[in-house]
This record gives sequence, structure tokens and C-alpha cells, in this order.
Amino acid sequence: MRPGILRRAVTVRRLALAALFALALSFVPVLRLGWTVSPVSAEVSPRFESVGSEVPEVVEPEVPEDEAAEPDEAIVGDRSTAIETDVEPFTTIGVRFTEVPAEPVFARVRDVAGDWGDWRELPVSADEGPDPGSSERRDATAQHGDAVSSEPMWVRDADGFEINAPSAATADAKVVLVREVHRRAVVESTPLAGAYAPPPFGVHSRGEWGARPAASVSLGSTVRLAVVHHSVTSNAYSSADVPGQIRAVQNFHMDGNGWSDIGYNFVVDKFGGIWEGRQGGIAEPVIGAHSAGFNTNSVGVMVLGDYTSATITPAAREAVAQIIGWKLFLHNNDPLGRVDIVSGGSTSIPAGVTVNLPRVVGHRDVGSTACPGSIYQELDWLRVRAQEWTNALRAYSVPFGTLDALTQGAGSVTAQGWAIDPDVAGAARVALSVGGRTEVVDASLYRPDVGAAHPTHGSNHGFSVTVGGLSPGLQTACVTMVNQGYGTGDIGLGCRDVVVADPSGLSPAGAIEPPRGFGGGFWVGGSVRDPDAPFSPLILDVELDGVVVARVPTDPASGGFWAQPMGIIGGRRRVCVVARNIGGGQDVRFACADVGVGATQPIGHWDWVATNAQGQVGLGGWVYDPENLGWAQVVVTIRNRRWVLRADQGRGDLGAVIPAAYGPSHGWSSTLDVGKGIHRVCVDMVDFPAAQLRSLGCRNVVIK
Repeated sequence: MRPGILRRAVTVRRLALAALFALALSFVPVLRLGWTVSPVSAEVSPRFESVGSEVPEVVEPEVPEDEAAEPDEAIVGDRSTAIETDVEPFTTIGVRFTEVPAEPVFARVRDVAGDWGDWRELPVSADEGPDPGSSERRDATAQHGDAVSSEPMWVRDADGFEINAPSAATADAKVVLVREVHRRAVVESTPLAGAYAPPPFGVHSRGEWGARPAASVSLGSTVRLAVVHHSVTSNAYSSADVPGQIRAVQNFHMDGNGWSDIGYNFVVDKFGGIWEGRQGGIAEPVIGAHSAGFNTNSVGVMVLGDYTSATITPAAREAVAQIIGWKLFLHNNDPLGRVDIVSGGSTSIPAGVTVNLPRVVGHRDVGSTACPGSIYQELDWLRVRAQEWTNALRAYSVPFGTLDALTQGAGSVTAQGWAIDPDVAGAARVALSVGGRTEVVDASLYRPDVGAAHPTHGSNHGFSVTVGGLSPGLQTACVTMVNQGYGTGDIGLGCRDVVVADPSGLSPAGAIEPPRGFGGGFWVGGSVRDPDAPFSPLILDVELDGVVVARVPTDPASGGFWAQPMGIIGGRRRVCVVARNIGGGQDVRFACADVGVGATQPIGHWDWVATNAQGQVGLGGWVYDPENLGWAQVVVTIRNRRWVLRADQGRGDLGAVIPAAYGPSHGWSSTLDVGKGIHRVCVDMVDFPAAQLRSLGCRNVVIK
């Protein structure tokens, strides 16, 4: 046996000692001893010998009679072969190269009975792997540089191999072998409960296929895209072989490629079984290593087997649709939709390029690869079927209801309505949040009208929930149905503004009329009094989008007030009125309301123009902009020369034209040196805030 082959055993963690220490914590599950499978990996540097252009005869996967396989491209380059028969038994084989070979790589293995199997192609590409720039990519590069690996080939049980590859690629090639050993270790007998409801169709956990713990886990923000793959491994496997095959892929990805875990988020077998792949990926947006440049915010679903030509089984196809429908449902996306995604850098789409993709794609859509083989022809069906699953999951699990009333009391707010959580046997839960306080109740009150509209759910789904101890004045109250089963999270029934009364009766009280907008301003008024000083002027702050734009007193006799802020930029604005308390009680923010402020253009006039013998032109006029309380600007253009003038000169004669709120300083004038000759003089007003020019006209002047 060659020294060093298959002797880099992974050290078994001392889990028993850690478990004994952890027993002090009440939430730790009961632990017991059991048998676990541990991977042992090795790298072999085989001795290649040239065989000219000799290419082995490859046995293709079984193809249905009605499907014709496309002919392979001719292989003409010099090739080499390497044979190793003195190795410990292994379950998985793959080859790592310094760069992608120009022509195909083939492998065959000898089983432990001494029989050589058929030649198979080992696809090699750079399309899989962590995203460029990610910490996982940096860790993999630190271990293996920029090397690329073939897909791992699961062989069940072999003790020899032969590799046939292009001679140019064999100089630094490494063969990666993985075997498994059974060891006594601590295993969990009662797993910790997850923070989510699992899919209703079931997913095999990582524990069921004997997964190794991930070296690290990275999360995206959501799942926007599903990418379908195939493993390009043998289709001749039994259901009992599936866990071992998934372990083989994980071991090769971690030991051969240096990745933190198996690259795929989910694995589907040909029998329709769905298996949790990358750790934590059933509910969370875990970043995989299945599609370099498109791993973040996507889910990778790999079908176990070689579908280069073979057809996916109906059971596997349905399982792919199920898990994609579930995953996109969890993150509130539709499988039949499309999405704009910025590439992180793949073999076909450069980094920074935005592509518009269907929500469900094949690997070849985002990389230079043939993956997922014939499954690519099933994508339209998968999108439709996954959407059906998404719709069914929403109907089955998303709470629904109505907020009928939201009323204020003395220091309190009460919400009433009804709510149903379809996948919960008991009552739905409803939360009312106001002023930093939240109360949650069961929606279990008798509502015969709800029972009549939804007879399958019954009549006990009404709710009434109150939050007390609130400060007086304007409050925003939000009602939410708390999702308890499947679903994409809590569902809001709406938020509304309410004015809470002061239980002490000492804070300002009154009524504010809805504000009314006009070009460059708005009007707001009403009547407010303070019980501690009912006949004293009360100071009110008028806020626009949270900024005080006016401060006005109330009339001591009537309590009435009005304010008309001007110089306001047009658009949809938020107006609030705050009464400043006198004596006991506290300041009160009265009901806020949206108001439409009209967008306007500047108004002005070019009054005069004159010239003199020194080659100068004088001109003047006035301008003001209703959306700007400050001075406006004019632009004078003469023979491609421009002068910007401020309209800030006193013009007391404009009182009948310009509202007093804008002040008296709106005149502009200047004397400009332009030289003798015929000149075309044009004057424009600058429209605030768009900075667009509005013409005051053009005139011809002659200077002699």
C-alpha cells in the first residue's frame, strides 16, 4: 500500500464529555450512545501514462426508447490514464484539477470482489461552488487554490480505480477518495424543537442521512430564486443507498473542495424522497454552494442521479415541485413569477450584471453547464406545479380575518374583529400594539356571522382586545394575527391612527379640521382648550412631515385657531398639530392627516432692459416661487454666456401680487458687460426645487 493513502482520518469529537457538561442546562435533549458514520478522506497523486487518443467506451445512463441521445463531440487530444489498485475500500471518487480540462474526464472503479465496472464520465466545471468573494470561497481557496473538481461519483464499495483524462490536465491532478467508518458516539434521542412548522409533505432531516456538522452557516435575507440540479451520479441505486449517496456528496464537497457543507439546500431522490441538504436550510435562507454567483437568496434543489439523457421519475418531479413551492411560499414569492438578480460572478454572467429570470431555473440558466440535463425540459411543468403547492400552502396555513372596529377610551384603545388560522385546531391569536405596548388574545368569541360565512371553521373566532395605560393624544394602533402553524409569518389586519383621551381630564382637548392644500401651502384649523386654563391662549405647533413649520396661539375666547404655512414644496405631505399643555396633564398630538400640496411654477416679470455706449446692457424685473419662502433665481443668457441673478431686492410695489408671507424682497436687476453689437438677451426663472428653467422671454438689443 502506498504510504499516506486514506490516512487523514477526521478526528471524532468528544461529544460525550460535552454532553455531560451540558446536562446542567434544562433545555438539553436526552442523550444516548449510538453508532455514527464518520468520513475518512484522502488525496492520491496518481501516476499518469500517455495512451495517445485512446478513449474508453462509456456506458450512458438508461435512455427511454422514444428519446434519442445526442451524439458526443469527437475527442482528438492526447490522453493519459492512471490506475491504482492498492487502496483501502472507498465509497466515493472524484478528481481535482488546477483548471477545467479541455476535454472529458472518465473513470471506472474495481469493486471489492475484484470486478471492474463500466466507464463513466466525471463532469468538471467551475459552475458550482461558493459565491466569489464569500468567506466560504476564501476558505476553499486557502485549502486548494483556484482548483476545480469533478462531480463526485458514488461507487458503493470499491478498492481500485482508473482515470482517463486529457494529458494537459494531469500534471497536478489529485484523486479524492472518501470512505466511511462506523464509530461509537453520543447521538440525540430527542431532537430540539425547531422554531418553524415543517412542510406538510415531510422532509428527511440531516440526521436521517448522517450529515456531518457544517463548518459554518451563512444566511441571506430571503429566497428569491430556485435553481434545479442533478448530481450526475448513477441512477442504479436503491432507497437504502440514498443516505450513503448524500453523505458521499457532502464528504466530497467538504474534504475534496474545501466547502463548509454540502453545496445543495435540498436533495430529491428518484423515489420522491426529499432530504434536507445544507444545514439549517429547511426554513432559513441559507446560502449554498450550488450555483457560483447566484447562491445568495436562492435555494438549490439537486435530483440524485444522472439525467443527462434519462428522464426524471414522476415521484422525483413531484417532490422537486413540492419543496420549491414550499420554499418560495415561506418567503412570499410565486414560482410562476420573475425576478431581477444581480450576478455575483458566474461562468456565463459577469459580476454586476442584472438578469431577469423566472423564479425557477435550471443550473444552465446561470452558468456554463448542461445541468440539470433532461430535467431542464420539465421546468415549465415544475413552475406551474410548484405554484399550485404555494397556493395550497397559503390557503391552508395563512391566517385571515377582519378588523371591524378600533376605538379609543380613557388612556386605552380597543380593537374588535375576527380571525381564523386554518391549520390550528384551536383559536387564532391576535395582537394589538399601541404606544409600545402589546396585548395578545385568543380569537374565540362567538361570531355567528363568521360561522355562516366560513362553516368549516365554526363560529367561535371573534376577538376583542384592549391596550391600556396609554398617553393621551394621537396613537398608531396595529392589529396582527399571530401565525401559529405553517405560514410566512404574522399577518397584519391593519394600522390606524386614534386619539386617546386623557383619563385625568387635564390635558388639552379639542378637534382639528382636516387640512386643505393649495399651490405652495396648506390650511389647518380647529378649536383646542386646556382644562387648566380654558380662557388662556394655548400654543399649538403645526408639523409638516415631522418638522414644525408654524407655531400659533388659540383665541382665548373661542379656543379657535388657524394656520396657513406657505412656501411648501408640492406633493403628498403629512400634517400634525401638537398642543402645548398648561398646568396638569401633558402635551397632546392631535390627529394627523395627509394633505396634497399643489406643485406650482415661479411667477415673475421682466420689467425693463437698457444699454449704454460702454457696451453694457442693464435689465431688471421681479420673480417669486410659491414653493420657496426664500429668494428665487433668474438666469440671463447672452451669446452663450450665462449670469445667475438672485431675486432678493426690495419691491414694495408687489404687495398686491405676492402674499405677505413671502416678504417684500423679490426684485432682480443687473448691469452686464457684453460689448457693442447686436445681442439676443434671454431671461429664465429657476423653478424650485426641480431646478428647471421657465422663460420670461427673449429680446434683441443693439449697442453702438
